[in-house]
Amino acid sequence: MRLFFSIDPPQDFKNEVEKIQAGLRNRIAGTFVDPKVFHVTTLFLGNVLSHRVVKVSRAAAGVSGRISPFTLVLQGVGFVNGGLAVIFEENAAFSGLSESLRQSLKDTVNAKLMDWHEPHLTLLRYKKGAGEKALPNLAVPSEVTGLSFLASSFYLVESTLTSEGPRYRNVERFDLAGNAKMSR
Repeated sequence: MRLFFSIDPPQDFKNEVEKIQAGLRNRIAGTFVDPKVFHVTTLFLGNVLSHRVVKVSRAAAGVSGRISPFTLVLQGVGFVNGGLAVIFEENAAFSGLSESLRQSLKDTVNAKLMDWHEPHLTLLRYKKGAGEKALPNLAVPSEVTGLSFLASSFYLVESTLTSEGPRYRNVERFDLAGNAKMSR
């Protein structure tokens, strides 16, 4: 299973991010992410053997009980892992969540993949070789700088790659400073 952890922003935040994305549509070539599936990738795990998913869930449940809800604040737009993404202001709790998950899973999943991805919300993916230099200098509209939301849970998500793009399925929900709850 191809898995990652993500935070699901509220719809009003997604609506504002969609406005940022709309402003880029005529300026950048790439594959734009469907706003219906906007999420904040917190930690990418890659392919995880099915018998290890239980270990992943247990580790995440342990981490969720130690991290309190926190606010994510939009900082700007930047280049992350072959795409253009919303990036967030430094936040000790957010960093703590990502790092705690990483440490809890270092012996369960491919540690190299976990180090390769930074937390972000992808707006578009551009073709390999286009590179950051081919894209224009971007500025986030001032009216959305500082846009924020409260993160009170995160999800273990399965990603299936298809010819139409990735398909996501929430495997499990983890409430911060609480117990894990199954999402079906």
